[in-house]
Amino acid sequence: MILITVPHAAPGEGQDGGATRFVYLLEDALRQSGELVTVIEGSVPRRILDLNRVDAAKSDFMMEVFDALSEASVHIDLHSYPDISGETEFGYDLDAWRESTVVLFNIPEVTDETLLSAVVQAFEEGGVASTIQEAGFENFLTNAASVLFDVPSVLIEVNDAAGRDYPVVADVLVEALARFLAGPETPDTVQTPDEEAQSPAQ
Repeated sequence: MILITVPHAAPGEGQDGGATRFVYLLEDALRQSGELVTVIEGSVPRRILDLNRVDAAKSDFMMEVFDALSEASVHIDLHSYPDISGETEFGYDLDAWRESTVVLFNIPEVTDETLLSAVVQAFEEGGVASTIQEAGFENFLTNAASVLFDVPSVLIEVNDAAGRDYPVVADVLVEALARFLAGPETPDTVQTPDEEAQSPAQ
């Protein structure tokens, strides 16, 4: 099962508007590809409680996420950003982000490198402009998925102003997840150690 969280979905200041639009396209594309999907959206306004911070660890939202993580094979933490100049709360450069359709967070020792590579490669092949953001440990959801539940997780931000590209982004992301879940390809000519041991001597 693929778990998608949208912690900042509640209306009001700080809502990730692009994420709330994109998630439905992504969910639909995943279901059409035959994947089991669970989407959990935050219902508490960000100004009241940021559901992607450790302060929300005992919230109803987080309890629901934890229950889903116990059965998930992949976790996508979905966010979005405005197409404006400036910096985010944690000093990330929005001027750099706005050049891309998608920003992918790389959190050392947290983000699953194989999953991140699969997504980056798919975006490159699909012509989706993406940026990799080296990030800190402030994002609780992807930390919890990776560290507490050992579920491959990646935080993805979509550009609020790139809505017309969302269908393509969703389709490409589905392809990336399918590749990741299928695992690495093994050439037919390569024998496993057991097969080599059973082969007659030449």
